[in-house]
Amino acid sequence: YQSLNEEQRRAFLLLGEMIGGKIGLDGAAALFDSSLEDADDLLQELVGMCLLEEPQGDLYRFHDLIGAFAKDRGSVEIDTEERREAKGRLSAQYLSTAQRAAELLGPRGHETVEDEGESHRTELTGRADADRWFDLYQENLTDSIEYFADNAEGEKAWRLADAVLRFYTQRGQMGLLVSSHERVLQVSDKQGNKRGRAVTLIGLGIA
Repeated sequence: YQSLNEEQRRAFLLLGEMIGGKIGLDGAAALFDSSLEDADDLLQELVGMCLLEEPQGDLYRFHDLIGAFAKDRGSVEIDTEERREAKGRLSAQYLSTAQRAAELLGPRGHETVEDEGESHRTELTGRADADRWFDLYQENLTDSIEYFADNAEGEKAWRLADAVLRFYTQRGQMGLLVSSHERVLQVSDKQGNKRGRAVTLIGLGIA
């Protein structure tokens, strides 16, 4: 860690803020607020230094102890606002990509809302791409719903929960569906979001 340059150190510490246990290239670019090319260079440098694992192409994760170290050091060396903004960009990237993936799985009852995550959205070209992306990031999406709910972003929370509804239903992931929708219902009620509450209750009814 001491041998990292300033750019590498920032990337390493921001990765400690990743949502879920793994992150893709597009997500890392959102977290770093960088281009895909620059993010790829930084990720490969960290892999080369054995600070990051790449279990498959363009998918990265920490060893548990290294991840804990990155998160702990980040809380000291990176200010709260920068960490909050980085995590916000990553969660927005998941929301934007999930809405696109949901569209590819079939007609939806709700319009897709333009959002700040579009600049880093993963490009998906068909249903097979959408299925693979949902399979890969399903736990991260549940964690992102929780992140939105914890940060009083109820509108984003219900939209993400609604986007993953069909996938979770098709895969029989009813536990994830119910837990995420119940969390969204709590924040929707707290914020008086009638549409969020209505859509979420429909999802729970399907479960």
